[in-house]
Amino acid sequence: MQLVIADSFFDSFVTLDKVSQKTINNSIKKLAKEPKTSGLSIHNLDRANCDKSFRSARVNRDLRLIFSHKDSAIIVLHVGHHDDAYDWAEGRFLKVTPY
Repeated sequence: MQLVIADSFFDSFVTLDKVSQKTINNSIKKLAKEPKTSGLSIHNLDRANCDKSFRSARVNRDLRLIFSHKDSAIIVLHVGHHDDAYDWAEGRFLKVTPY
């Protein structure tokens, strides 16, 4: 499994406190290691008008990690408080540009 961290993730990550950042780091490690059995309550974003590959992972009671799962790649896109994370995903579609 290939793990890719998008610039948009870093933009959201740096706004959070250090304890939350540590928890998020641990969750990303779990996600990369065992995407299907990570214990992160992963689900599709069916209620949002967004890219069909977008998923949400439950970091804790409040924080949600938004990522795309396509083929053998996980692209970490955003992290935020529950409603804010889902609001961020609304209307977004993945556009991958090669370097």
